[in-house]
Amino acid sequence: MILFFSNADTELLALRSVVDDLATELGTVHWLHPDRTTTLPSLSGVDIVVVRLLGGRRAWEEPFDALRVALHALKAGDADALCYVADAMINSQSQLVIDTALAKALPAMFATPENAAGGALASYGVSYYAFGRHCARQVQRVLQGARPADLPVEQIDRLHFAINLRSARALRLTVPASVLAMADQVIE
Repeated sequence: MILFFSNADTELLALRSVVDDLATELGTVHWLHPDRTTTLPSLSGVDIVVVRLLGGRRAWEEPFDALRVALHALKAGDADALCYVADAMINSQSQLVIDTALAKALPAMFATPENAAGGALASYGVSYYAFGRHCARQVQRVLQGARPADLPVEQIDRLHFAINLRSARALRLTVPASVLAMADQVIE
């Protein structure tokens, strides 16, 4: 049996729409929303527990407001660049940070290629697309009968480097050819 515990309504709705198909391949699938559950069920007989808890503005209102105030107060010339470290609390605010950095003529470096595609000058970090594919391969092995305990512990062994040339032009920067040659992705 699989227990899916999430406060993401869209994921729960998506799960409910495919649960009949999943049940034939995976066995029984149950889902719970923490805000609508007073007690957790017994985990007896549960093979896999998937936990997906999201925090939004309501959960993190004060830190989001503090981030907005700090970004608004930033003046051109206060910094030479901005390096954004992915953080579970403010990751959903990355577009705000990118837009502010561009508006204040600050080159911004992020950790994911999606942020470079969203306007950051560059990114260097894990490609969550590649990570998702890796996880899917592990799930496939389990579905084909492998015991999870027998699977080797693996980690991402490659980081993705992306450069956004549109942002470079907007910032009036020239990216050297040697840096472009190192990039896994160049966004025109």
